[in-house]
Amino acid sequence: VRAFCELLGNQPHTVFCYQDMVSRDLLQRRSTDAAGNTTWRRSPLLEAAARGEVAVLDGVHRLARGMLYSAVGRLLHDRELELADGSRFVSPQHFERLLSDGLSPQDLEKCRIYRVHPSFRVLATAEPPGSSSKEAWLTAEVATLFHFHEVLPLPLAELREVCLPAAGGGGACRGGFDALAHFAGAVRSEARRAGGGADDAVGSELAAVALSLRQLKRAGQHLMATDSDVRGAVDRACSARLRFLRPAVQAKVHELLAASLKTSGAGVARRLEANDEKLSVSTLDGMLRIGLVELPQRMPAHEELVPEVEFVDTPQHIEALRNMLLDWKLGHHLLLVGNQGTGKNKVTDRLLELLRCEREYVQLHRDTTVQSLLLSQSLEAGIVQREDSALVRAVRHGRCLVVDEADKAALEVVCVLKALADDGELAIGDGRCIVRKDDPRTLAWASDNKDVPNAEEQFVEMSPGFRMIVLANRPGLPFLGNDFFRVCGDVFSCHVVDNPNVASEMALLKSCGPSVRQGHLEKLALLFSELREMADAGHIAYPYSTRELVKIVRHLEAFPDDPLELVLADVFSFDLADAARREVIFKVLSKYGLATSHETKDLLSGFANEQFDMEVEECDSADPGEEAT
Repeated sequence: VRAFCELLGNQPHTVFCYQDMVSRDLLQRRSTDAAGNTTWRRSPLLEAAARGEVAVLDGVHRLARGMLYSAVGRLLHDRELELADGSRFVSPQHFERLLSDGLSPQDLEKCRIYRVHPSFRVLATAEPPGSSSKEAWLTAEVATLFHFHEVLPLPLAELREVCLPAAGGGGACRGGFDALAHFAGAVRSEARRAGGGADDAVGSELAAVALSLRQLKRAGQHLMATDSDVRGAVDRACSARLRFLRPAVQAKVHELLAASLKTSGAGVARRLEANDEKLSVSTLDGMLRIGLVELPQRMPAHEELVPEVEFVDTPQHIEALRNMLLDWKLGHHLLLVGNQGTGKNKVTDRLLELLRCEREYVQLHRDTTVQSLLLSQSLEAGIVQREDSALVRAVRHGRCLVVDEADKAALEVVCVLKALADDGELAIGDGRCIVRKDDPRTLAWASDNKDVPNAEEQFVEMSPGFRMIVLANRPGLPFLGNDFFRVCGDVFSCHVVDNPNVASEMALLKSCGPSVRQGHLEKLALLFSELREMADAGHIAYPYSTRELVKIVRHLEAFPDDPLELVLADVFSFDLADAARREVIFKVLSKYGLATSHETKDLLSGFANEQFDMEVEECDSADPGEEAT
C-alpha cells in the first residue's frame, strides 16, 4: 500500500482498526481546548477526504460487525457525510451546485460545509474471512464498498529478491533461506490438508507456525548476520508458539523442517555458538560484547530510567542475552514468551542495563483499553489535561517500552502494538498521530504553523532509538493467557525464556544460597527438572518455575534448621489439597527422599506439628536504634 501511494504521489493517512473502535474514532474525535471548551478533531480519514489523499483502513476485519458500513458507507457510496459537530461533507458535484447558486467558498465554510475532494480514495486491508460468525466480517453490505484484490504468497525467486539483498548472502545463506521458504510452504500445505476434518485442531496449530513474509524477511537478515544459522532463524520466527504446541504437532513441524533442509541441500540446521562456555559478557570503552555480537552502549539522558537488576550470569541466560542483543542490533522489536517465573523480566532488565538504555514500563491487565494504553488523562480545575502515556514517552524520547503481561489484555487491545511495530504510525485518542521520523506531514504542519504561537502538537515523531520488548506467558492453561503470538507474533522477533537447565539452575541456586548444603541444591534442582518434564508431557498441569525454587533456597539460607518438607510446603501445599494431584506429587518427591513418612507428609501439606513458643510484648515507644523483640 505504501509503495502504491508513493508511485501515485499520494500521502497515505493510516487508520489502524481495532474491535473497540466506534464511528467517532473513524470520523471525529472529541477533545477540549485550554479553556475546557469542547472541540472536535478530524480523523485521518476526514483529513484525506478534504485534501484529496489516500486513507488506509488497516485491518477492517477487526472492527465490530456492522460498524464499517454504518460509519463510512455513505462517504464511500455518495461522497457525503454528516458529522457529530454539525458539519457536512458533500460530493464535488453537490459543492459545485452550491457555488453556482451564488454561494462563495467562504460562505460554505462558515456554514461548515466542505467538499470531498475528487481525488480522495480509500484502501482497506484485511485478513480473509473465517467460518465463524466472529470472523465473517465480509458481509453483503461491506462487499459493496470496495473492489477486492487478493495478495498471494510470493514465488521463491521473488522471495529471495525481497528478503536477501543482492549485496549480501552467499551460497550457504541462499540455501538456508530456500529451506525456510520451502518449510513455510510445506507447513501451509499440511495445515490446509489437516484443516476442516478430524484433524482441524492440528491444522490450526500448524497454521500458527507458518512463516509470513515479515518473518521470512527477518530470517534473511538473521541468516546474513550469523552465516546461515537456519535453526536460529526458525527459533526467532516461531519458537514462541512452537515450544508450547502439543508434542505430536512439534514432532510434525520438526519433520517438515528436516525435509525442507534436505530438499534444499542446506544440510543439518545448526545453532550459532552451540557451546555455551564460549559466551561471555564484557563492556569496554562504551561497547557491549556478548559472544561474537557487539553493540555500542547508549548515553542515557535520565540515568534513573536505566534499570539496575540483581542478576546471575548463568550459561543459559547469557545465551538468551546474546540472541536478544543480535536482534536488537538488527533493529527488531522483541517478544519474550515463557511460563511464569522463568526470568523474562530479569533478562529484559539485564539487557537494558548492559545497553544503558532508558526504560518505560507498562503492565497490562484484563481491563486495559486502547485509550488507556495510548493516553493518560486527568481532570484539573474542570479542564481535561492530557499526559503522554509510557508508550508515547518511549516513542518520543527513543526509549525502550517494556510491555509486561501482554497475554492478559484483550487481543483487540494489544493488536495496536502491531501497528506501532510494523507501520510506525498510530493515531492517539486526543487527535495526535505517531508517525515515523521525517514524515512529510510533520514538515507540512511545521510550515503551516510556524507563525502560530503555542500551536497544538499534531504529530509525535518516532525517535530512531525506540524499541519494544513484549513479555507474555504461554497461551492457554495453566495461566489462562490469550494467544498474543497468533495476532501480533509475526512483527516481533520471538524468544522463548524457559526454565534453566540443571547446570544453569545450579549456578543460580549457589548464588542465592551459598551456605545451603550442596546435596540439598542438587536434590531440589533435579526434583524441579523432573516436575517440569512431567508438565510438558501433560501428567501435571503446573510447570514449577525457577522463581519458586529460588524462594525455597533463600528460605533455607535464612533458616537453615527448618526441615526441607516444611520449606517445600510453601510451593506444594496448595496442589496437595487436590486428591488427584496428591499421589502424583508424593510419588515424585519420594524418589528424592522427601515426604517418606506421615510426619513429613503433614509438613509438606502445611500441617506443622511443631509448637512455637512466642510472646507478644506491648511497648510504649520504640527507639529505632534498639532491637525490638
